[in-house]
Amino acid sequence: MNKTKKRILKIALELFNLDGLAAVSQRSIAEKLGISPGNLTYHFKKKDDISEALYFEFIEQISSRSTGFKSEQVSIESFSRFVADWFALVYEYRFIFLDITLLMRSNAKVYQNYKQFVQVRQGIFLKIIHELEQLRLIRSEEFEGEYYRLYERLHLISDYYLSMISAEKRIISQEDQQKHKTLFFQAIYPYFHEAAKDEILDFLQ
Repeated sequence: MNKTKKRILKIALELFNLDGLAAVSQRSIAEKLGISPGNLTYHFKKKDDISEALYFEFIEQISSRSTGFKSEQVSIESFSRFVADWFALVYEYRFIFLDITLLMRSNAKVYQNYKQFVQVRQGIFLKIIHELEQLRLIRSEEFEGEYYRLYERLHLISDYYLSMISAEKRIISQEDQQKHKTLFFQAIYPYFHEAAKDEILDFLQ
């Protein structure tokens, strides 16, 4: 990717994060960059092309982190570090989750990838749970499909929490990002055995 495209994506990400997808136009991105609209459309024909590129940039980064995590032995520390990395990336690309419904409805390619991405995350999560259970760090299911249902709740927290709080405030802060991560850990905390809870508490600070 050439320098101009990288610069366009960097500025577009800032604007999307601040003002939201609907409020940002090709023209406003060009003005912020100090280039002509024609120059911008030479690199990205539509605004959807820019948001799509940023979405796949996010996917590439989280996939890279997932690959690294899967090569490690599962532990409270490695799991917690991976979750913290996830929420840091969610905050960095927060427009995706602030405008998730709009993004999915406006771009079929993104929508299809997101559906696959959710399924991959579900598989990774259930695998982690199984390994933590084998290590006697987390309790066994008390009813069939309990951890699948937990994943569904964590999915809602992970992907839709920022969208929810954006109805109350325009600017999403680092403090909100910390609350987002803490909410996730608090949701999973009761499932761990007592010895493991002390380690989890370290990541709730």
